[in-house]
Formats: sequence, structure tokens, C-alpha cells
Amino acid sequence: MNDVIIVACPSLFQFPNGVLPTFETVMYLILALRGFILAIIFAALLTERLRFLRSTFLAYGKLVTTALPPASSLSARLGTLTVPKTWFAHFYLVNLALTLVTACEIRGLLTSGRLGALLKVLRRLDTPEMGDREPVQECILGLAFMIMQLGRRSYECLFVERASTTAKMHVAHYAVGLGYYFTMVMGSWAEGAANLGVWSDEPTLVPPLRSFLQPHHLLALSLFLYASVHQYHCHSILASLRSAPATPGAPIEARYSIPRGDWFEYVTTPHYFCDVLVYFSFCVLTRFQNWTLILTFSWTVINLGIVAKETDAWYKHTFGDKYKEAFPRGRWAMLPGIF
Repeated sequence: MNDVIIVACPSLFQFPNGVLPTFETVMYLILALRGFILAIIFAALLTERLRFLRSTFLAYGKLVTTALPPASSLSARLGTLTVPKTWFAHFYLVNLALTLVTACEIRGLLTSGRLGALLKVLRRLDTPEMGDREPVQECILGLAFMIMQLGRRSYECLFVERASTTAKMHVAHYAVGLGYYFTMVMGSWAEGAANLGVWSDEPTLVPPLRSFLQPHHLLALSLFLYASVHQYHCHSILASLRSAPATPGAPIEARYSIPRGDWFEYVTTPHYFCDVLVYFSFCVLTRFQNWTLILTFSWTVINLGIVAKETDAWYKHTFGDKYKEAFPRGRWAMLPGIF
């Protein structure tokens, strides 16, 4: 009676042979990453539903102007725990550094069998169970995708976007953002850590180049690049709406405009739609076998969907008839034809 057989459909916490493991037979890092994403998904859905949480945590940046008033004095006090919205750049810069360090350590492991500090900690404190489900090729490509994504977003934050000097976001957003990208970085390779040779004393052979050119690899790369280019265009359009960073006290017409061009003609938040496509490409890359990445994709859809709905309402409230004249047929909030 010590073992429980799972007979339902594949679980988000998949285990070898369908047997519920002990802590000695499952990779702690994978469980921690999945547990974190499940927790913030639950928190996001709860926040969107409950006014106390909604008025405290949901709105940030320009959305503060149409947010619900605090439901209580406690809600008001919690709502003051903010950081500058420009700190969004930290999500990308910090985790880009982590990705580069991880990639260098994995390169060292594959080429010389040498474990770096990060991989040494993983080998000492964790178990290889569940770490053999992702091929080496997909671990390497996943890290390459993350380097491109985080590198581009870092560049955009520093040199393209014109952030308001007064916009704020809740400290909870900041913490969740850092945690989310950490999960993406680690989740892109953790389920193949054993295949990379983290727990092996034998050298792991570097896969031949042709093994990186499987159809699903090429499809994922095509989708990733397509979405990345469009997201860059969308962010450039948003940045062009301001000739200079917004200044305190400026009228709303001077601070914001209705974006036009590219996918903005059809979708209120096409840059969010591009994010969805980018992280969907990770699922394609891993053939929908990496549940950590499936969960992070789910979080992306849920979180950005909530913000997209608020953003769509903000545009309609702020610009009124001007918005209706610009889009007489309306626009989709985030997902064309769906939402």
C-alpha cells in the first residue's frame, strides 16, 4: 500500500511508471519549477476574481488610471508596495546573465566533461530522476532560444522602449516576473540534465549538427523567429508614440496615443500575442513532452490574457469615441479570432 498507481490521464507531475515517487526518486528542481508556476497561475486567477486582490495587485503602469479603488485600508497600504516599471528590464538582464552562465557550463560539460559551479550544486543536491526526458539537442536549442529572447528584450528595454518616468508596478509583479523567467531558463534544459551528463562520470557525446535539424526543431525555430520579429515591430510602434519619455503631470493625450499599424489594426495587444507565439514555440520544440514548459506557456496565456482585457478596457475608456472611430469593427484583445 506504499505505492499509488496513477490511472488518470498524464499528469502535470508525470512520474516514471505512473508510480507516485518519494523525494529520493524525483528531481527536486523540476518539481520546484512546476510548483512555482502552478502557484502563480492560481494566484493570477484568484487576483482577477477577488476585488480585494484585484484593486491591490492587478493594475500597473497606465492601467492604474482605470483600476478599481482599494477595497479597504489594508488593500490601499499593500498597493503602495511598488517599484518603478522600468525595472521590467531586470527580468531580462538578470535571466540573460543566468542563461549565458548556464550555456557556458553546459558547453564545458559537453566538450571537456567539466562541471561548473551551477551544475556541481545540481549534481550534489538533486537526483537525476526525471532528468532524462529531454534530448540533448532540445536542451541546447532551448537555451539558444532563451538567449535570443532575453537578449532581444534586454535590447528593447534599454534602447527601444520609452518608459514613463512615473509608472509603477507592484513588488509582487516584480518578484513573479523574475521567478517566471528563471523558471523558463531552467525549465528549458532541466528535464534533460541527466542526458547532458550532470550525474555521469562518462563524457557525453556532442550530437552531430544534422540532429538539430529535425522537422519540429525547424518548425519551432520558424515560429520563434516570426513572432520575435513581429514583437520587435510592435514594441517599436509603441515606442514611436512618444517623442520623449512621459513627464509627470502631462495630460493623458500627451502621454498616450492609440497605436496603429502592423497587427495593431486587428489586436489591441499584439505584442502579447507575439509573446504567446514565442513561448508556444518552446512547446513545439520539445514536442509537448516538457510539462514545465507547457505550464509556463499556460501562465503566459492566462497572465497576459488578464492584462490584455484590462488594456482593451483602458483604451475604450480613455479614448472613447475616438477609439470607436479608429476601429469601427472593434479589435480582438489578444488572440485573433478567439479573445
